[in-house]
Parts: sequence; C-alpha cells; structure tokens
Amino acid sequence: MKGNALAMETSPTKQKPFVVAFNRDRDFYQVPLALEEGGMLETFITDLYSSPQNERIFPSLKHRKIEGLPPSRTRNSLKALLLQVFGPRLGMKPLDLWWKVDSELGRRAANEAIRTGADLFLYSQYAYEAFTHPKLADRRRVLFWVHPHRTLIVNTLAEDQERFPEFAWAVKENVQEERKQVREDVELERADLIFCASSFTKRSLLCAGKAAETIHVAPYGATPQKSFSVPRTGPECRFLFVGQGRQRKGLHHLLMAWKRLALPNATLTLICSHLDAALQPHVTPDIRVRSNIPKNELNAEFANAHVFIMPSLVEGFGLVYLEALAAGCYVIGTENTGLPDLGVPPDLASVVDAGGMEQMMQALEGAYQRHFREGLPHAEIEKFSDELRWSGFRERIREGLAASLVSAGS
Repeated sequence: MKGNALAMETSPTKQKPFVVAFNRDRDFYQVPLALEEGGMLETFITDLYSSPQNERIFPSLKHRKIEGLPPSRTRNSLKALLLQVFGPRLGMKPLDLWWKVDSELGRRAANEAIRTGADLFLYSQYAYEAFTHPKLADRRRVLFWVHPHRTLIVNTLAEDQERFPEFAWAVKENVQEERKQVREDVELERADLIFCASSFTKRSLLCAGKAAETIHVAPYGATPQKSFSVPRTGPECRFLFVGQGRQRKGLHHLLMAWKRLALPNATLTLICSHLDAALQPHVTPDIRVRSNIPKNELNAEFANAHVFIMPSLVEGFGLVYLEALAAGCYVIGTENTGLPDLGVPPDLASVVDAGGMEQMMQALEGAYQRHFREGLPHAEIEKFSDELRWSGFRERIREGLAASLVSAGS
C-alpha cells in the first residue's frame, strides 16, 4: 500500500488497501479516486477504463477515465464489456444481461481480493460474490449503496397511490425482480460499513434494519465547469423540470399544483425522456414538453430558467439539483432527495415535504412573487454552487473509513 500525506491525515491507524468494482463510469469514478488519493486503492475492477493506447484507436472513450486515477491501478473485464456489446444483439433480456455483467465484475473483485489480500469496497449489486466468498470471510466489507432501499420506496409510492390511484402502475414498476432483491439483501446484511449519498437513503437503510453507526452519508459533488449561466431576459418567470416523467419523480404533483395555481406570465418546461400517458391530461397549454435533447440545449434550458423544480417522492440523491444550482437556478426539491444534504441557504432553495401539495404550491408561488418583486439571486446561487465539489465527497469517504477503523480498534 502506498502512503502519502493525505493518507496520514485521514487514516490515523493503518488501513489495508481496497478492491473497488462497478460497471461503466459510475459516479464519475469518484470512489476509486478517493481511495487512490488516500493511498488506499489496491485495484479498480470495471468493464472498460480508458488508456492512451485505446484512446488513439477509439477517441470516444476519453470520458472513461479521470485525472488522478492511472490505468495501471485498474483491471478491465473483457467478458463484462463483450456482454454489453453483443448481449442485446444476441437477444439477451436486459435483466439477464445486467445480472451476468454484475456477477462477472463481482467474481473478478473476489478473485483480485484473494490474490492481493486486500479488503473490499464495492457498490451494491457488485458485492455479492466477494461478500459471500469463504476465502474472504475475514476481510473488511465496505458497501456503497446507490438507491434508497426498496422497502421505503414501495411504502412511499403505495401511500401516494392511495391518494392518486390513477398512478398505481408506478408502484409495480419500482418493484425489483426477486433475484435482485436477494442479492441486495445479502450484500446489505454482510456489509461492515455502508456509504450512501443522502440522508434519505440512510433513512431507508435504517428502516431495513441497519445500525445507524454503520452508515455514513457522503453527498455527491459537482464537476467544475465553465459557467453557462447567461442574463435571463423576457417578461415571464420560467420554471423547469428535468427528469423521468413518472410517479416517483413527483411530476404528477407538480402538474396538478401548476394547474391549480394558474400563474400569469409564467411558463413550465418539462424535459423528460418519457412522459407517461396518465400525465398527459394535466399538461396545460403553458407547459412545454421536450425530450432527448443534446447537452448544449439542456444547458441552455438551465441557463434560461429562473426556477428549477423536481419534487421527487423517492430519490437516491438527484445530481440534477447540482446542475441547476450551477446554472444559478432557484431550486425547489423535497426532503426525500439529496438536496437537504447540500446545505443550500434557505434564501437560495426551498425544501418541501415529499407529496406535500400545499407546501409545493407555496414554494412555487413564493419564488414566482420574489422573481417579479425583487428578482431571484441567480448570481449568488451560482457562486454558492462553486462550494459543492467532488473533492468534498472524496474527503467524506476517507473520513468515514478512518473513523470506522478507529471505532473498530477501540
């Protein structure tokens, strides 16, 4: 294990290195980078991590890497990659395909940990093979849990279904297939330490029976980028929603609230990859719907909007909140997301109860009135967003590992 000043700062007791595994560029490689910066990364297992050699042949792969994490610290799984390339062409069902990819990366992680003697820091769905391997029973098992636990998801959506039965389809849609549930249950039960990106996800794990002291929250960050915020002009107040057009995003609440408010000189733009047919009757003439737009047009929508709103019922985090803040949008979100964990000052954003129609209407109208009365603080919001960087996420990961190591040794 390599050592450096950063490792000394965050790990007062010696920490064994970790094997990390997940598919594609999950969380922009921030977890393996956090460990590499702290001298705690043994190997990162994935389907494809780019190198100068393959970039010369395939320039489109340049996004499959991150500065600070050298290719020499990674191991690519050709099998996992080929499954994704040829599986759909061979008629593999998506669930079967991802099951095989996840299992393959899990097996590679287990074999690497056995070979090197390293501990395990694995994402949910990739940990089962290593966490259950008899030769790894004495290893430290750290799990990064991505989504809220299904129990809280199903219960939350079922409660909403009772209020809005026309959206009952979404509850069934969010129920995982049984073999995935079993896999996650075993991973969760065998994890010694768990990281997640939001307090809401932590709450879901507490409901599933995990002890609070085993769960650490590390909110996601934003990648520094050139500002695309521009002076907002025009007579109207512009509201923006970006996300899937389905129940768990709370879009039905937003549409009903918008219809009831009937704000003059206000527009709402929905950018959805799919808008469910049950929502169509609630789309009023002052609502614009767009889908599958290129990144530059999405950036322009953020830059043009005064208020961003995503009233999710359940959300593991919501990276789109960070995009909206970076563009200077006033943000409205719910307590069941990662927005409360960002520490946004109350004059720059509103956090409302999930499913709280009256609260959401008050937040919408409050932002609308403020826009016309004094103007929303777009420059101040954009400036605050500069503080929300991935470096803070990585430091939380290292601090959580160090704290748990001290606790285990005391």
